[in-house]
Amino acid sequence: MKFLECISLFAIIVALMLVPTVVLGQPANPDPPGVPIDGGVGFLLAAGAAYGVKKYRDHKGEVQGE
Repeated sequence: MKFLECISLFAIIVALMLVPTVVLGQPANPDPPGVPIDGGVGFLLAAGAAYGVKKYRDHKGEVQGE
């Protein structure tokens, strides 16, 4: 029984010594800022539309040339 009390006392002392370390620790780093994708998506849509118009005109010219 004495051994169990000694182990319990040791565990309590260790736990109490670790609590201030957790409480006084440095705060976590803030999240990085988000990536602005608004402009990039607009440019991609414009480029895709221009490419689609070009392909349509090329195909239309081939059909009329036959």
